Amino acid sequence: MCKVTPVQLIRGGRVTLPTAASLITHQISTMLVANQENVTTFETALSAAHCAVCLVSISSSLIHTEYGDLVDGQLDREFKRGISIDKQYLPNRLVRVLPTTNETKDLQRCVVETVRDFWVNSERVINPIVIAQKLFKGGIWQLFDTEAQNQFVGVAKRVLKDMHETEFNRYLQRVPGPLDEWNLMRLPDSEVKNRLKAIQTFQKAVRDYKVRLLHEVEYTGRIKDQLTLDDVVKNFIPTDSKDPPA
Repeated sequence: MCKVTPVQLIRGGRVTLPTAASLITHQISTMLVANQENVTTFETALSAAHCAVCLVSISSSLIHTEYGDLVDGQLDREFKRGISIDKQYLPNRLVRVLPTTNETKDLQRCVVETVRDFWVNSERVINPIVIAQKLFKGGIWQLFDTEAQNQFVGVAKRVLKDMHETEFNRYLQRVPGPLDEWNLMRLPDSEVKNRLKAIQTFQKAVRDYKVRLLHEVEYTGRIKDQLTLDDVVKNFIPTDSKDPPA
């Protein structure tokens, strides 16, 4: 049997069982965790429904059972006694931003910061999907539905194009083709003697871009993207091979 401690459940959020058979020996309950200020509402609803769910409150200092019982006696006693998290870091979100948020600036900021992480680590080619998988890592990206994924990818495409036309023109170069890929230029590993200075310069571009984004200031001297051969073929060469009528 895999021994599960309350600390593992709280800090890790999950426990890996050594074998599938171990699941049979575990006592499984359903726990609903709610912010302290919302506990009364949930408790009233659960009581009226005679629901077997265990209600646990979380505040800035304590995690504590408010209603119901857990099947595992040791775990039940631990939560009813209360688990102190006073002076501990209390996360306020599981991910930095949701792809469906109406706060478009938050999405744009996160795309820029993720591009920065790729650049600092000297990645050479990026695209919206790669950015999404890094930003929503740990399998979270796959949990979003197609509509949410498409919304984020659309924002990432626009941000990459905007970055290329503004502060990051010398750092981003479009890769010809239909995949929305971009080459990262002037990577820090190419600046052996001046690596720190190169990173500081790039970080300044990040700050300038985010400040301009925050205050909705238009970039002066915007550099429009030049047409590639793929653009010419796609937009200007007729696909119909028939000769025009005389």
